[in-house]
Amino acid sequence: MDHSTKRLPWMPYYPNDFAGVTRGWPLDARGVFHELLDAQWTQGPLPDDFGKLRAIAQCSTRQWAVAWPYIEEHFPVDENDRRHNVQLDARFREGLELHRRRSESGAKGNAVRWGKSSRGDRNANE
Repeated sequence: MDHSTKRLPWMPYYPNDFAGVTRGWPLDARGVFHELLDAQWTQGPLPDDFGKLRAIAQCSTRQWAVAWPYIEEHFPVDENDRRHNVQLDARFREGLELHRRRSESGAKGNAVRWGKSSRGDRNANE
């Protein structure tokens, strides 16, 4: 999913889902996994470059060596040589749809409450 023009300031977090995937992982692996999920949410698919991924996760070489074997399968490489978590892509699409529906609902509510005139027109008549 291309995140370059689409931004969501919030990300749903489901502790049971996260724990279900990471239960039994070392703490370093859990932390790196979370950092990469956060990075994908805010910037889209990640590079297929261990040095860049390690920098994104802000972890040491030792921490990366511990974490990556646990994480790798959760960030497969796509046809554009980018890594992304497929489940997070689905959550992002759901979030965009929810945002779209709420925006439309808000616009309809505004139209009912304030009429079709713009805010500037309404203030001019007061």
